Amino acid sequence: PTDLAEHVIARDQTCRFPHCNRTARHCEIDHRIAWSDGGHTNESNLHALCARHHHLKHETAWQVQRLPNGDTSWTSPSGHRYTKPAATYPVDRTNAAPSEGRSEPDIGSVDPPPF
Repeated sequence: PTDLAEHVIARDQTCRFPHCNRTARHCEIDHRIAWSDGGHTNESNLHALCARHHHLKHETAWQVQRLPNGDTSWTSPSGHRYTKPAATYPVDRTNAAPSEGRSEPDIGSVDPPPF
């Protein structure tokens, strides 16, 4: 579904292969565990892969798993492991209380808008 694909794109931000920075918007949505192997179409089993790394996953012996913290771990055919950290987002302080770093304006010092 479109809303699930949009969620995966927003969550992953880039291809989940280590050191690949192709934006998730220009990637393919892949089932980590294939649907034919019992994998589900849900956010925990989907990730964004560019076409190159999507083919690499399906046509070679590379293995991928999503770690509990959201990182993606890839194991090469020779057994070496590579990890791509989960995407991070800036802290949203738009609704923060003044004690959480947002200061309230001094109403007396704010000029009223002209009408």
